[in-house]
Amino acid sequence: MRTAQIKDLQAKIVHDDEDAAKNKKRFEYMQSMIEAKCALNYLFRTATNNKVTIPSQAADNRDIQAQYDEVTHSLEELEADLRMLKKNHQAELTKLEQDHEEKVLFLLGQMPKAEPVTKKEEETLVSLRERLLFQVAETARQG
Repeated sequence: MRTAQIKDLQAKIVHDDEDAAKNKKRFEYMQSMIEAKCALNYLFRTATNNKVTIPSQAADNRDIQAQYDEVTHSLEELEADLRMLKKNHQAELTKLEQDHEEKVLFLLGQMPKAEPVTKKEEETLVSLRERLLFQVAETARQG
């Protein structure tokens, strides 16, 4: 793998050297002022075109950077909104669970006691009360 990369670089260097030699030969074989003027005109046009395209490309790069910055800012705002929505949703769920637990406890308290409460039922009620108190504390902590 490494030798292939080295060979590729060597081939590119040789190719560039050949191009430079060809260009040098072109200028060496110019025999008249007309040929030299044509070559200079060509070089001038090429340089002018390159000078004209550089500011245009720089402006394009600035536009693209501005678009990127705008999209990044928009993404950050959307992520913040999403976090806020998740937090609000979780708070609403906690509130609904708390309301449900309160209603269940209220309804359990309203039921006529036809038979004595068994130990298991009492443990369930204690567990539900503890859960309700925990949820109230969590809601107070989050709010």
